[in-house]
Amino acid sequence: MQSVYRQKNWHLKSKMSETYDFLFKFLVIGSAGAGKSCILHQFIENKFKQDSNHTIGVEFGSKVVNVGGKSVKLQIWDTAGQERFRSVTRSYYRGAAGALLVYDITSRETYNALTNWLTDARTLASPNIVIILVGNKKDLEAEREVTFLEASRFAQENELMFLETSALTGENVEETFLKCARQILTKIESGELDPERMGSGIQYGDTSARRIQRTQQQTKRPDCSFKKLLLRMNTMTSNWTISSIYQIDKAIKTFSRTVKIPDEACNCIISGFLICYSSLLLSIYALTLLSSFRTEHRSLIK
Repeated sequence: MQSVYRQKNWHLKSKMSETYDFLFKFLVIGSAGAGKSCILHQFIENKFKQDSNHTIGVEFGSKVVNVGGKSVKLQIWDTAGQERFRSVTRSYYRGAAGALLVYDITSRETYNALTNWLTDARTLASPNIVIILVGNKKDLEAEREVTFLEASRFAQENELMFLETSALTGENVEETFLKCARQILTKIESGELDPERMGSGIQYGDTSARRIQRTQQQTKRPDCSFKKLLLRMNTMTSNWTISSIYQIDKAIKTFSRTVKIPDEACNCIISGFLICYSSLLLSIYALTLLSSFRTEHRSLIK
């Protein structure tokens, strides 16, 4: 199976010239017999693999999909579920951006092992790995041992997405990969995931994606210059206010002595004047801030 998938990748490479915006490293993990390899085969070949044997070590597949208007290449590592291969497969966990945690809805044993698989994924892979819980063999409803509600509760308690699939009919197989990829892309756009960070499990493909990312980062930079502008303006206004208040106070006191106004009345006049003066300054300051903000906003739009 491994060689078949690699030949498929070479065909895609020559056909599409590796044109994609992002590359995500995915894992498919879970107990033996859960149908992991069949899910991968259904996703890549769009057909069910009839002669499926237990995976030995790790198998590989890839596919370019459209996610939210972005072209994303999913590099998928299908790991063996047997215990004797765990030491080998764990080395492939490093740097994974997403994972399908698969169990068989007709086998409680595969469901009960989910906690161990989840612990391995969160310990050995990327700290921000996006994991979706997958209940496979949905077509065998009559043989179900794990209810949808029970699995939903497990997913909610462990902050996982959840879908039930059928590798036989193809139901929800593609949606499983796309849902996981959409969540990763959302985290990239929000800044929670950085494709340039070592071990993120994400790589840039086309240079246009890098330009988009840089543009998004630059939209945050004017915030810093805006703060500097506020600081400068605040200092200037403060100096101006202190100087002006001193001159006004001096002028009113000189005038009060000339016309022999009582000190109490003079202080009231000064207080009233200062209140009006402060209100005027605050209004000017607010208008200046608004003007600066509009200037910054226009520069961002441009």
